[in-house]
Amino acid sequence: MAVSASDRGVVMLVDDNPDTLRMLIEALEDAGLTALVARDADAALALLDRIAPDVILMDAVMPGVDGFALCAIIKARPDCAAIPVVFMTGLSDSADIVRGLDAGGVDYLVKPINPEELIARIGVHVANARMIADARAALEATGDAVFAIGRDGGFRWTSAAAQTLLAAASPDDVRDWIDRNGPAPEWRAKAARSGLHAIEAVAVALPNDEAAQVSLIGRGANGDLILRLSRVEAGSATHDLADLFGLSERESDVLIWLARGKTNEDIATILQISSRTVSKHVENILAKLAVENRTAAAIKVVRAGF
Repeated sequence: MAVSASDRGVVMLVDDNPDTLRMLIEALEDAGLTALVARDADAALALLDRIAPDVILMDAVMPGVDGFALCAIIKARPDCAAIPVVFMTGLSDSADIVRGLDAGGVDYLVKPINPEELIARIGVHVANARMIADARAALEATGDAVFAIGRDGGFRWTSAAAQTLLAAASPDDVRDWIDRNGPAPEWRAKAARSGLHAIEAVAVALPNDEAAQVSLIGRGANGDLILRLSRVEAGSATHDLADLFGLSERESDVLIWLARGKTNEDIATILQISSRTVSKHVENILAKLAVENRTAAAIKVVRAGF
């Protein structure tokens, strides 16, 4: 089964057995595929720093870091998470197959490898990987700040716009921010009970102290939650409200978010102040607006044209 020149794919082989490598390289090149070789985990990770293959063929049994552990390391890297990993090993027990799939593998072939079957499976995985890459490219073209969180609550991937919005120096910084702010566990539980339509946006603060919100826009076929990160700007309303109601700038900020239905905890996160400080500002706002509760204050803001 040959691959046309326009569809030529890049396959990384991770195996320490020279005979196996020789057979695989020959089969891949005969099929019109480009083969890259790494004999251990360190070499594989170094190669991934320079090039993103269409698929990785990996032996499970290797000296040092084994294939299962290496696969998990690769899948934890945001720049490599979408690359399909196919295990090829002499381990044939069901427990080993499950272990390979749990580590992030998409397929599992037991040695001795049938070259024709291998090439056929690679063709499927390369096609799927390229469809995903095309979808990601289309997403990047929209300029949306979008990222995904997996079933375990961990970060999966982020668009360039999301990284820019987070002012992150690296994908690891994005992961750290999401670990601190990502509402995935709560959302996932609520989505399971009530469906995606019931999930509301959550207010968060960006590393540069800008206000933002995270909203759920869908769920991937593999169960990942697809989230959008958006700036939320108060604009000139702060100054206008301050003039109209005799409020301080900070009280105006609080009132704007109060009128948008945010809780004291949300407002504290957005404005990077304590909940106790927000509560004190709310007390002052209610007194200055001569109203008894938050709802009345919000209504007054709306009626004033904000």
